[in-house]
Amino acid sequence: MNIRSISKVAVFLLVLTMLPLSLSRSAFCQVAAGAISGVVTDPSGAAVPGAVIEATNLGTNRKSSSTTTQVGTYFLGSLPVGQYKVTARQTGFKEFVAQTIIVFTATTTSLDISLQLGEITQRVTVDAEAAPLIRTSDAEASTVVERKAVIDLPLSLGGASQIAASGRRQIENFAFLTPGMTGNQNSKFVNGSPNNAQVMIIDGLPHPRSDTPGRMARETPPYEAVEEFKVSTATYQAELGRGFGVMNFTLKSGTNNFHGNAFYFGRNDVLDARGFFATRKPLVRQNNFGFTFGGPIIKNKTFFFGAFEGFLLRGGAPIRGLVTLPTMAFRQGDFSQLIDPTTGQQIPIFDPATTRPDGMGGFVRDQFPGNVIPPGRISPIAARLVALLPAPDFSGIVNNYVDRSARTGNDWIWSLKVDHSSTDKHKLSGTYWWINNPVNVYGSLGPGQELDNHSVQPAHGGGIRINHDYIIRPDLLHHFALGYSAFNHLRTRDARHGNQTLQIPGIDPDIPGFPRFNVSGAPTMGNTTSQPVDPAISDNFLFSDMVSWTHGRQGPV
Repeated sequence: MNIRSISKVAVFLLVLTMLPLSLSRSAFCQVAAGAISGVVTDPSGAAVPGAVIEATNLGTNRKSSSTTTQVGTYFLGSLPVGQYKVTARQTGFKEFVAQTIIVFTATTTSLDISLQLGEITQRVTVDAEAAPLIRTSDAEASTVVERKAVIDLPLSLGGASQIAASGRRQIENFAFLTPGMTGNQNSKFVNGSPNNAQVMIIDGLPHPRSDTPGRMARETPPYEAVEEFKVSTATYQAELGRGFGVMNFTLKSGTNNFHGNAFYFGRNDVLDARGFFATRKPLVRQNNFGFTFGGPIIKNKTFFFGAFEGFLLRGGAPIRGLVTLPTMAFRQGDFSQLIDPTTGQQIPIFDPATTRPDGMGGFVRDQFPGNVIPPGRISPIAARLVALLPAPDFSGIVNNYVDRSARTGNDWIWSLKVDHSSTDKHKLSGTYWWINNPVNVYGSLGPGQELDNHSVQPAHGGGIRINHDYIIRPDLLHHFALGYSAFNHLRTRDARHGNQTLQIPGIDPDIPGFPRFNVSGAPTMGNTTSQPVDPAISDNFLFSDMVSWTHGRQGPV
């Protein structure tokens, strides 16, 4: 077992060892789930203690219950995101029913209940299709981006999604519609905070990166798998983390009905319009496709939701420019056609071997006869180098080769979420998502050219989340979460050994790739600087163990 594997096992064992010591008090029993709270009163406004409050998820028929305290308060915590029916029952009062109460990610929905005198067999029904616009449960400054907005608002392929990711549709882009957040996926700021200093939470646990905590980019779950997310910018609760802002994502869960969809989004420059002032259209080939499917495994108990997404990126630079390569004659040492376009005069090539003093403190040299360097005078290294260059596309000594810069990639992402209720007191949820995104970056020489500044920049990453909720008693909830987050952006090592061909003295012949050459006015040649010299690998084991106790008017602690 190598050192890296041993360290992973050690960290995992340390996590398990510390679990009994990790109890803490929290306003939520789960940072991704929502809650419903309020006060129950009678017609005179007096508190009604001992009333039974029950919330039923309209999608899964799961029930959560609580009992009001001596001062009439209640708290229903660890509720999955969704729509609920809330009932309140107490002897001597009519049953109260509130339809379609919406619970959002990491948000407490306030619902105060006024019971009417009467028989418990009688019912008072209230229709409520949205949460209150003004939050009274806390002072948090936050915005929830609901599923309807995620689906209805336009989101293009490429563009901002390609700054720090592959170019597929990214759920993060909607975060910049919320007050206080600016930037893009590669560089985020919350109310003027340091760059990428946010906490990213997926299904109840952070998704940390060792280098930039607030950047997810290529490790995001499938776009269609996200139910909603919440952006908190100020005065959020302590258990949400120590970052400057919190982005909290909730993935979709299955329901008692089977649902699914398939989608395709494409961009192709053949179908694009040319810009009014542009002479050419950008070269674009983007195909985004996938499907989702979810439903019951055991009705009212066990549910699943899966998603798959693929993104194929083809194309190149927005505008195919021209670069300069030496002509075939130049490569043989024949510079007879090296003409200054402004004067029409030949630019002389001098023989360094003829350098001598000019008698006036300077030096003079003789021009090669005919401006042609003899074959025997050409460096063998230079001869081997130019032999690997492609032929020019056009005649002329400048701008004679089409720039073939390109960025191609195949992005594959999938996720699966399973929810299970063994009893009304125990709820278990498991989430898994993974991405595989090898990206090929080509320089001006283009694919297939040995001297191209080519690199393979793969991204592999994802996570596992396990959440368990235990209702010990109506006023005491326990939540435990265990997770794993990972990413690997280590560049792929070039299997070629270019210096075995070029044979440059002083350079190890076994280094990967071709040695890099920078010549003014010419494309970059070689790719040794694009090798995996900066390991970007991160494996994170996470856990959370929290208890929520509802008492008095202060509510949960």
